[in-house]
Amino acid sequence: MFGRRTRAFVLAAAAALSAACGQNASGSGQSPAANEKPAKMTFEVVLLDDVPDPFNPLPDGAPKGISTFQELIVNGPESIDTRTFVRLVVQPGETLDQARARAKPWFDQIKLPAGDRLLFQEITEENEVTKKREGVGVRTFIGTSTVVLTREDVGDATLGVTPDQEEKPQPVAMIQLAAESGKRFQKFTAENVLKRLGVLIDGKVVMAARIQEEIAGGKISISLDPEIPYEPRRAELERIVNGIRPGGAPPPLPPK
Repeated sequence: MFGRRTRAFVLAAAAALSAACGQNASGSGQSPAANEKPAKMTFEVVLLDDVPDPFNPLPDGAPKGISTFQELIVNGPESIDTRTFVRLVVQPGETLDQARARAKPWFDQIKLPAGDRLLFQEITEENEVTKKREGVGVRTFIGTSTVVLTREDVGDATLGVTPDQEEKPQPVAMIQLAAESGKRFQKFTAENVLKRLGVLIDGKVVMAARIQEEIAGGKISISLDPEIPYEPRRAELERIVNGIRPGGAPPPLPPK
């Protein structure tokens, strides 16, 4: 998942054991019009906590739409375990915001280690009528209080393309950290190999990935779920780039 020391830090969606998991990244966003000022976003990279397993067994009183899934957790070079996460899906006639409000009292009583918090990644599907991607649920992660990077650490952000395993071009958000932030990130990754990081945009997890080794060069490359069609992914990554890029208008976008 991660390259050698000078390669970009590529954040990919965490792999789950259950094929039914369907971990999608955040839904598609619309590209801002050329004469509109891009909306600024919050950007955080936080350390995830893979030690607790608060949904195994599932606490009593789970609301409708809650299901459990398992994913692989790497504890060491030769130590692999599983942890349980949950998905909340909307019920008939319900919006995602309504579903989250309905489930909030249950999520709020989940017991976590001191300083930890529940984080959520949005699950999207294409509306058969409007052909737009809409939020249909969320899945959980457990985040620590350790915030590794914020928007203040971003030196530049651009939209680019990179080949996938089949050599097909895929859109990516390419982030260059400020010099001192890149050095701090390199030190953090050297000290936290095999731990997971989560990338949050406006408080929502868009990516989670495991640190394979020390990351030098201060570069982060964010890609979205390849199951999302190319153009919605590209539009959402463009929205992210415009929202976190410091100052000025974004550079020209690369062609598809």
